[in-house]
Amino acid sequence: MAAALLLPLCLWGRATLERFDKDQNKIFEFLADHMDAQDKILLGKGNVTLINLDYYVTAQYAKYDTQNGYIDLEGEVNVFKGNALYLKSQTVRIELNSDYAFLEPFYLQDSSTGMWISSSQADFSNEEYRFGESVLSTCNASNPIWHIEMNEGTYDAQSEWMSMWGPKLYFYRYPVFYSPYLSFSAGYKRKTGLLYPSFSHSKDDGFVYNQPIFIAPEDSWDVTLSPQIRTTRGKGLFGEFRMADEQNNILWFNTGFFRNTQSYQDEYDLKNRTHLGYQLKYQRQSLLNTYFSHFDEDGIYVDFTHLNDIDYLRLQKEGEESADIRNKLLTSRLNYYLKGEQDYLGFYAKYYIDLSKADNDTTLQTLPAIQYHRHTEPIFLDRLTYSADYQVKNLARRTGYEVTQQELSVPVSYTMPLADDYFSLTLGSSFYATRANYRGFNRSSESLLENGSFYSNYYTAAINSDLARFYEDFFHTIHYEAAYILPGMKDRRGDFAEVLSLPGNSEELDLKMSQFFYDSNSRMFLYHKMAQPLYFDDYLEKYGELENEVRYYFDEHWSLGSTIFYSHEENRIVESSHDLTYTEDYFSAYLGHFFRERYLRNSEGGSGTLEANFIRAGFKKDFEEFSLFGSLGYDYQEKYFRTWSAGIQKEVKCFSYRLRFVNEIRPVLTTTGAKPVEDRYVMFEFRFVPVISAKIKQEQ
Repeated sequence: MAAALLLPLCLWGRATLERFDKDQNKIFEFLADHMDAQDKILLGKGNVTLINLDYYVTAQYAKYDTQNGYIDLEGEVNVFKGNALYLKSQTVRIELNSDYAFLEPFYLQDSSTGMWISSSQADFSNEEYRFGESVLSTCNASNPIWHIEMNEGTYDAQSEWMSMWGPKLYFYRYPVFYSPYLSFSAGYKRKTGLLYPSFSHSKDDGFVYNQPIFIAPEDSWDVTLSPQIRTTRGKGLFGEFRMADEQNNILWFNTGFFRNTQSYQDEYDLKNRTHLGYQLKYQRQSLLNTYFSHFDEDGIYVDFTHLNDIDYLRLQKEGEESADIRNKLLTSRLNYYLKGEQDYLGFYAKYYIDLSKADNDTTLQTLPAIQYHRHTEPIFLDRLTYSADYQVKNLARRTGYEVTQQELSVPVSYTMPLADDYFSLTLGSSFYATRANYRGFNRSSESLLENGSFYSNYYTAAINSDLARFYEDFFHTIHYEAAYILPGMKDRRGDFAEVLSLPGNSEELDLKMSQFFYDSNSRMFLYHKMAQPLYFDDYLEKYGELENEVRYYFDEHWSLGSTIFYSHEENRIVESSHDLTYTEDYFSAYLGHFFRERYLRNSEGGSGTLEANFIRAGFKKDFEEFSLFGSLGYDYQEKYFRTWSAGIQKEVKCFSYRLRFVNEIRPVLTTTGAKPVEDRYVMFEFRFVPVISAKIKQEQ
């Protein structure tokens, strides 16, 4: 028996005994309402408590054999880990010298995962529980949705690893699965091993099997490899890398490929037989600012995706949600900035992929852009301020002209209050200069563009007002603003493509208004915004598009919203959207429509109409035992359903399932560009937490 010192104490009227090792480190503390000594045996009765560094144990009776080094606990034995119950039993023997314990009966519960194990008896040794015929679940013990009955099993408390022999999985009272052996991680600690596979079947792809392999060599980084096979289409491999920096920001990198069979590529006339790409995401602050004494703050943002077609994303679990895709345009960004008390320095890059095109050789990319900005500060007078901004950006592509533009802007303004602060007037003068250097051939005019230069000194006048008033039943705020730009001295030479803007080149007036209404409980029930630009030069239309946005909240559940863009030139609405939404604790629904018909000019001088006309609707209803949901999108100009889905789901802590019926139109990149393909499938997903997770997909 290890050297020990036993000290009997009296603590708050309870008998107490403490045991120390030879280095005077406390091993445990033993308390009871009554304590007796018989030779080398200590007997504790009533509210027995045993405390060590990791656990504390309560029981009704305890017998401590100080010579042989074991403790017998009897009567409602409860073991607590932290503030949560960890295991229960009626009889427990703990051998202090050999780290061994015997429990009869045995009930263990992990508070973090909710997993519990019940058995008639169990042994504990070297951080591992061993038990015979047992029951395991993470559901309510009185009536579990699922449970596993096993012939025998082990649970490693250190690694949180569960192993079972002869397990039978029951859904309520019905057996659904049997295996001679099953082993899985029962906790949330990252461990190297196989993740849950996914299965599906479709007419086009055949049987689909995806088996992720998780590799976690260090706490700060891990890798997931996901080989997949589609029996009538091909096979591929995708990899994901994650790394946490010292600020716990995650760097995420994803890459991979999928190789179609020759017959599959020929049948669908696919442009690419191999779908490949890579993605990188990272965001953090305080990256390099310690190396620059002039700047107090810096930050980096990276969201980059490069691929040869959209199927690279669709063939992965995350799908298109892992990339910034809007209106068939995929955008990648790289931003880095340094910010000081007076100065700002930024480096930017944007990369676009038009997913509807067979290639993006004519798409202009911003690679890169650099900006220096001097923050607004007073000059001579407190109300007289100035700032400065210099930018250079390079627009590049493989086919067509390219351009490098430099811009310098120095605005000076004076602000004064009017009419007892009811209004504010700002008068300003701005100097703007730019130069554009072209490279390459302008395909639309079949000629070279002449390098352009432009400078102007233009004047601005802006008046705004912020008013607020309390009424008997509501509170109202309103903001008015009118900003006038008057060109002064200017000089323009050479060519300027339409992708380049020239501030101060035209006389214009921008009118804006916004107002908000709040009820007596400070809940906003109405907001309204309007904007109308006016142009006074002969070569421009006098009226720009009128924008009107309004949203009304009927109560805490209902709201109605509307946004309209009206073209004075075409004397009609060119874009509008309306939606009606309802939200409560157990039910939500929406109905809306979107209309767009704009006449646009592209960067090569061509033109076209960008159209979109569809209705969308959806709902979700939660019942006591399950939820129903559905959505649809209908193109009322072409008279077809762009997408619809319906399903049922249930989700509780220990179990979830989701059944979906989906029909959608998705584009596929062929040798002649993107073509629509109808995709219909049934998806069934279920989880028995943390034992099994599966996804089964059946496509037409």
